[in-house]
Amino acid sequence: MMTKPLFYILAVGLALAGCNRMNPGTWLNGGADSPRPEDAPPAAAVVVDTRPLIAQVQSVSIAPTPTGAIVRASGIAAAPGWYGSSLVATPVQDGTLTLEFRSTPPESTKSTVIQPIIAATAIKRDVLQGVRHIVVRGATNSVTATP
Repeated sequence: MMTKPLFYILAVGLALAGCNRMNPGTWLNGGADSPRPEDAPPAAAVVVDTRPLIAQVQSVSIAPTPTGAIVRASGIAAAPGWYGSSLVATPVQDGTLTLEFRSTPPESTKSTVIQPIIAATAIKRDVLQGVRHIVVRGATNSVTATP
């Protein structure tokens, strides 16, 4: 009869699951206890992106996805060597979602060729509801697209 040994194995497994070192839920974090609510970071932490805006936005495209859309933009920086570009969303106002095209300037310029910079971001479907226009803003211009 295999049911009796199987029952004992399951009973011992359940009893050991409550032990911290034997609990598979704690194996990946080194056996430390789960974080407590008082240890959690504040939920409304706001991060301000201080990178400068790219000099000029050239084009914007919007590709629908099952979960929302992907917004892709290309632009030109003020000098060669800019990197780490991204589209940073601001709160939706009057049906317009504004994305700021931000990038990190180089510490030193080794090239003399200014190349286009491309950035993209995914926008979830719930954010897109009620949005009539998506504006990608650079330092000298902005380009508007319709989702």
